[in-house]
Amino acid sequence: MIITISRTRLLNEINKISRIISYKSPLPALTGLLFEVKPDKLVLTGSSGTLSMQVEIKVNESKLQIEELGKTLIKVRFVSEVIRKIESEIIRIEVVEGSIIRINANNFDSQLNTLDVNQYPKILFDTRGQEFIISDGILKAIVNQVGFAIGEQERNIIFTGIHFLFSKGKLKVTATDSFRLASKEINFPYYSKDDYEVIIPGKVIQEVNKISEKNNDVTIIINERNVVFKINNTILQSKIIDGKYPNTNKIIPESYNSKIVINNRDLLNAIDRASVLSHEISNTTIKLNISNDKIKVESSSSEIGNSNEHLSKFHLSGEIMNIAVRSQYMLDAIRAFKTSDLNINLTAEDKPIIITSDEDPTLLQLVLPMRTY
Repeated sequence: MIITISRTRLLNEINKISRIISYKSPLPALTGLLFEVKPDKLVLTGSSGTLSMQVEIKVNESKLQIEELGKTLIKVRFVSEVIRKIESEIIRIEVVEGSIIRINANNFDSQLNTLDVNQYPKILFDTRGQEFIISDGILKAIVNQVGFAIGEQERNIIFTGIHFLFSKGKLKVTATDSFRLASKEINFPYYSKDDYEVIIPGKVIQEVNKISEKNNDVTIIINERNVVFKINNTILQSKIIDGKYPNTNKIIPESYNSKIVINNRDLLNAIDRASVLSHEISNTTIKLNISNDKIKVESSSSEIGNSNEHLSKFHLSGEIMNIAVRSQYMLDAIRAFKTSDLNINLTAEDKPIIITSDEDPTLLQLVLPMRTY
């Protein structure tokens, strides 16, 4: 195997794949990056076992020239560091003696031991199944508005995923960790059939967000076991999460006893300021004391002190209430809206807080209040 290629392009692709490769994999071969040189392209493959990525660079792209076909398996950590430190833009990569890879450019020369390429598992990227196409801009916006609500280390694996529901010209995307919920529903005319749903691991969607580029379409292919994302020259494949996603519509009240219309930035900044009285903002509890003429935002810490602020520019319809809530959950929910005003909808002090906006009826955020007794 012998190639010459643009250092910048190769390094970018290696960095892209290296994010999904685990250096601590129990299978040594999976700590490596597979190089396959074919007659018309270079194919790079990496995998964690459950998440796999493949990138193609074609001849005449990025100054790729092929002198000899072949394949090799390299520890991704070392090859990326070596290539990163090369100053020349064109590099030459050659496999010598079967178990050594040689990287050189100008006066630089490095030889690295390779892994046994025959131990690398055969990864089949299954592109059969139900296919959807969505622009990367729309997908990014959706993920940014709901992705933060997934559970990181939940006992119920379903809550570590994002639920996609395609139904009769609509796409509804939902994430929850059981303490908060984020839901986005948009028009999706590319699918007009009955319900088709899938739970995709949250980390996979976040990775798709990182590798997608502006003004490109993302092709999503779903079958009974896997989901595949095709973005330009990159394929990302993951196992889907088995199980039935809960019917989240049941926890959204049909009516409310109180509705507050308030400026997005005013509420966001007040909660943000109240959150500083804690070493861990994610665990800070704030209180919102809502009366007819003011909202008192307060927090306290026995170690640090207390803080309170009054907001007077808002409109209240319905009952006055006092609620306690985890500040980080409220901040995340509010930041998801790119609107001027918010609706804070309440049914009772111990019932879910529903956040919406008349300016963006496609988005809904739910936050459970905290018990302070």
